Amino acid sequence: MFFLNPTEKKALNEFSSLIKNALNKNLFDLKLFGSKSTGKFHDESDIDVLIVVKHRDEEVMNSISDILLDIELKYAAKVSPIVLTTAEFLKNQQHQTLFYHEVSRDGVTL
Repeated sequence: MFFLNPTEKKALNEFSSLIKNALNKNLFDLKLFGSKSTGKFHDESDIDVLIVVKHRDEEVMNSISDILLDIELKYAAKVSPIVLTTAEFLKNQQHQTLFYHEVSRDGVTL
């Protein structure tokens, strides 16, 4: 489950909603992972979010950056997105990377 304070919950909910709307059918997966999904966080921990898209271009990255900036300014929350294409994510799966195992084990679909 999530280990977020009330402000972080609001920030993550709004971030994920805006990402889903902006990326629409290009969005393949959206997950919270890392210390805020496992409970192994500290005061300086950020909110790790994996965004998997079918294709990534400048427009996609600009949309994500704009949303991220709005959320950080509104909530002072430290959201740290990692943006991968489906091909990149599947390559991580194929090679059974540490990153893939962490997301598979601890990731929470948003």
